[in-house]
Amino acid sequence: MQPEELTPELAAAVLDGAALVYFDGRLTEAAVVLAAAARQRGVPVLVEAERLRPGGCGARAVCWQEG
Repeated sequence: MQPEELTPELAAAVLDGAALVYFDGRLTEAAVVLAAAARQRGVPVLVEAERLRPGGCGARAVCWQEG
């Protein structure tokens, strides 16, 4: 899936009722768009980054603690 295919309406439908979204480091560009939409809705995001993949998102990690 390409990021431009992930419309706000599709993201909302995918996230409807979601307790968590999980990404495995593939389809990175679309995953970033969906992860941002999930965070805007307060849905936690989990990314499995077991190894660096060419063009993947494993090169950087951002961590935070709410509260």
